[in-house]
Amino acid sequence: MGNINNYMINTTIIHINLASGFGGGEVQTLNLIKELSDYNQLIITKNRSPFSNRINELSQNQGNISQVSITKAIKFCWKNKKVIIHAHDGRGAHVARLIGTVTNKKYVISRRVDKLLKGKSSEKSYQKAAAIVAVSEKVAGNVRELNENTHVIYDSYSRLPYHPSILTKLNSLEGKFIVTQLGSLLDIKNIPFTIELAKRLETSHPFIHFLIVGEGKEEEKLKEMAEGLTNLTFFGFTPYVASILKLTNLLCMPSKSEGLGSAILEAYQHNIPVIASNVGGMPEIVIHNETGYLIELNDLDTAEKDVITLATDKDIYRKFVENISQNKMKYSPEHMAQSYIKCYRHIL
Repeated sequence: MGNINNYMINTTIIHINLASGFGGGEVQTLNLIKELSDYNQLIITKNRSPFSNRINELSQNQGNISQVSITKAIKFCWKNKKVIIHAHDGRGAHVARLIGTVTNKKYVISRRVDKLLKGKSSEKSYQKAAAIVAVSEKVAGNVRELNENTHVIYDSYSRLPYHPSILTKLNSLEGKFIVTQLGSLLDIKNIPFTIELAKRLETSHPFIHFLIVGEGKEEEKLKEMAEGLTNLTFFGFTPYVASILKLTNLLCMPSKSEGLGSAILEAYQHNIPVIASNVGGMPEIVIHNETGYLIELNDLDTAEKDVITLATDKDIYRKFVENISQNKMKYSPEHMAQSYIKCYRHIL
């Protein structure tokens, strides 16, 4: 990163992520922290959260990071000149404004969801930020009126862990064309769509198998919907997503809304084509008929045809894989980190 690093030397980044769970936003925050290994980094998290636990694990191998309280972060800002505060979630944005106001330090907010802001307090936090970073142009369009210094930095794929036990658990699927949906089992992910797709193909194309990977509050209801299906498996949550993707032939993302759809980038890392809803930021990273297919929301007929095409036409499938392989480096963690460092540099 050359000159950018020289400019940023002795700079401290204070990251704020107060999420209770561990989703795509937390994965991306970790990706960035790992890539900023040349900088001192202080992390404000929710105590005993999964993200806090991951930071503790990371700090054992990466000596430039440590968790701090809000009070300690404020004291640090008072004593040090070159500090940038970076909020990675909605609640963190309010804390970033508090620290920034008290210490006269600039702050950045990452915006991940394709929703309009609610409430005057949230709007004020975004208005006073030195920069807003949206994960897609679609998300940026929701906040640009509040802050003209809004940038788009796409998420990155991750170096996700692998474990051979996953292959053993799924050895019965050897030889199948596996269509995987990754993510929390929530309404917004539209998993009933994938279940219905499996029902349509169970008899006509039994070699196509659907794999639902994740957990969430909709799980019991979804399993009832899929009861009796021989071509669909609920795998549950696993940290070894790379092992799942090693077995996957096609990623299915029928979501009702996505700020970007970072699971798509994880699939790209493994050269896996995608079928995704034409909503949110997903059309910005899925190139229709080149890296996958975009379908209108809940268009089962088109999705059925597209799955069959990719499962049976080796030439089309190979073309998609080659296109992904040639373009995926722009979604690397290194590329994302370089973009953030440029943003930090501009506001110091």
